[in-house]
Amino acid sequence: MRALLLALLLVAGAAIADDTVTVVLPTEYDNGDPLPVSQISRWTVFWGTAENSYQTGALSVQASQLSVTVPRSGPGKVCYVVVVADMDGIESDQSEPICRTVRKPKPARIQSVR
Repeated sequence: MRALLLALLLVAGAAIADDTVTVVLPTEYDNGDPLPVSQISRWTVFWGTAENSYQTGALSVQASQLSVTVPRSGPGKVCYVVVVADMDGIESDQSEPICRTVRKPKPARIQSVR
């Protein structure tokens, strides 16, 4: 399965925003045969604190849902990869990783000095 696109969006709100992972599902198998969306059962996003280490968490999502919000527990680096599975349970290779680093907020600037 080729051409899995992984995008990372930020969900506004809290000081440390959750991450929204959005995918564009593949349209063909890795041999070039067509892969209709109706033959994709799910995709799974894995995340961790470094590339090639995705053991912090995972969420499986139905193919009809193209994005999922992943809650963040605090500042630091988080990297995501996605795997797609067809109706027979055959999984794609991992997508290219996408990472985001959130720094701890700084104190506000002093408003006045006397």
